Amino acid sequence: AGCFKLFFTDDMLETIRLNTNINSEDQPKKSYCGRKGEGRFRPVTVDEMNHFLGLIVYLGMVKISSLKDYWSTSFPFHGLWARRFMSRSRFEAILSVLQLENPRTDKDRQGDPLRKVRSFMESIRTNCMQL
Repeated sequence: AGCFKLFFTDDMLETIRLNTNINSEDQPKKSYCGRKGEGRFRPVTVDEMNHFLGLIVYLGMVKISSLKDYWSTSFPFHGLWARRFMSRSRFEAILSVLQLENPRTDKDRQGDPLRKVRSFMESIRTNCMQL
């Protein structure tokens, strides 16, 4: 967690969490809960965002052909730890509405091809330069 926090500050995580929750409100059909009976999308907490981003890093490092296999309990996947941090349906629900920039102000910068990630990229760049 210490190394992760050098690049992704608490403010950045809070911004991603807030923008993701705003996006889920603006796109209620997209922000499903995954399983029957789970109801509407539950706003993402700071802890969940930490777990979600940690899982994204993990998925990038441990290559498996199918997303669902990261949560599998059968051989040879048994023991993979993704399910300890978040259910697959919750992961997919957050992924479906993940938003780095505020979706309500994003439209103001239509000519910028990096508008959906620009401030996030700049924050990481600034953090790297401070190391």
